[in-house]
Order: sequence, then C-alpha cells, then structure tokens
Amino acid sequence: MTKNIPYYFISAFKHEKKVWLFKKVLYAFLFLNTISMFPMVNDVFGYNGIAGSSGFRWYGVESFLNLLSHPVNYNRPYIAWFFVYGQLVALGMGWFKIWPKLSGIAIYFFTVNLLSKGGLFFTGGEVLVSILLFYLMFIQENKSNSVFQNILNNTFYYIILIQICVLYYFSTYFKLFDSNWTSGMALTYVSEIAFYSSDWFYSLVHQSEFFAKLATYSVLIYQALFPIVVWIKQIKIPFLTFGIILHLGISFGMGIFSFGIIMIITYILFLDLSHIERLSRLFKFKKVTNHG
Repeated sequence: MTKNIPYYFISAFKHEKKVWLFKKVLYAFLFLNTISMFPMVNDVFGYNGIAGSSGFRWYGVESFLNLLSHPVNYNRPYIAWFFVYGQLVALGMGWFKIWPKLSGIAIYFFTVNLLSKGGLFFTGGEVLVSILLFYLMFIQENKSNSVFQNILNNTFYYIILIQICVLYYFSTYFKLFDSNWTSGMALTYVSEIAFYSSDWFYSLVHQSEFFAKLATYSVLIYQALFPIVVWIKQIKIPFLTFGIILHLGISFGMGIFSFGIIMIITYILFLDLSHIERLSRLFKFKKVTNHG
C-alpha cells in the first residue's frame, strides 16, 4: 500500500470540479461580506479607525500582510479603500477565472491585509479563511497535465482536508479540559452572555436543563467524530447535514456569523463527485460541469 502513496500525488487531479465550486462559493461569500462592510471601512480598516494601529515592524515577507498598519496610512483613508476595491476586483477575477494564478495571489494579499487590520472585529473564521486562501493559490487548473502541478494540486487539496479535521480535533481536545463542556452546561452559560447570544437562543437552551445538556454534548460528540465519520460515505451526508444545522446555530444563535458560514462552505470539499454534480446543477454553476 505504501508503494501507491506517491501515485496519489503525481496522478491527475480528480477534484477540480469540487475545488472550483468551493472557490466560487467562498469568493462569493467574501465579496458580499466586504460589500456589507462599506459603511464601516474607515472605522474597521483605516489607520485611524476604532481598532487603532497595531504598529508596523519589518518582519520580512510577513510584513506585506500588515501594510494597513504602516504609518504611511495616517490620515490617508483612501489607502484602506484601495485595499477594499483591490480585494473585490481580485475576487471577481477569481470567480471568472481571469488570470487565475495572479488573481489567487491578489485575493490572498488583499484579503489577509484587510483581516489583519480589522482583526479586532472578526472571529476565528477569518483566520481559517487566510489559511485556506494561501493553500488555494497552489491549486490551479492543469490542462497540460503537468506532473509538478498535479503534485501541488493533490498536496494542497489534502492539506486543506487535514486542516479542517485538525481544527475539529483540537476544538474537541480543549473542550474536554473545560468543566463547562464536560458538565453539559456550556451552551447555557454562553447564552447568558449577551454578545454571544440572541433572544431565541437564550430561550431555547433555557427551556430545560435536559435539552441544554443534550445540545452541548451533541456539539462535543459531533466535533470529536468529524475527523473519522466524514470519510464514511454511507453516513457522510446526514452527518454533514447535522453539522450545517450546528454551524447555522453558531452563526445566527451565537452571532459568530462568519465562522459558522465559512465552516459550512468547507464541507463542499468533503462531498463526493456525485454530490458536486447535483449542487452544480442546483446552483447552475455551468462552468463547473465544463471543466475537469
């Protein structure tokens, strides 16, 4: 079996349709998310905004991802707008496959700079987005069937899948050391924090202690089982469906909107080809069915 491992990396990339659909949905979400922040651009991304400036230090290449904190931006709000429009243009190019390699780099550059500056206003979902966009730069269409591009495509595709599984693993691991989770009362306590709750979420988990504990342990069990069950084809879809309900609850119940939606989007990468074909027809992503 170990002799076949190299084959998985040098063989033709079989998941192009899946990754293309994932990119389109992720790019669409980022585009709409940025548009929704237009009234807050100066406050969130401006050098003189509410978040303030974390200061700028030269750390080599990493510094190019924190340019909005550079003092040159002082009293120059148009620079923040340049990065916002730069991201939107890059996302549009990525959506329509215009110079895909260049647009992939541009999407990563503009997006991470914006997220770095406005990090105070965001959730863990943006950290995951930064990581995913970095990996996606290396996954490109390979019409010439280049062995090198096959290696990049296969390697970074599997790295993304592993990344999601690792995220769930450590999320479960640290919860097991929290008495609020092991006692089954975590969601009850969270609902009592106004910033991470809503009226309907509060009333839902306070209906009964049994329901609150059932919901808490369901979250814990789902996260613990994800790295294993997500690979079992027979129960993958109902399992991921439960995950979608879970993350929608996080988005709209706890107010951590972007994290929940981004996690749902990553589920596209765990679907089988038949599921991708159905989604492609459902959302009429015609280009997906014409490639790969």
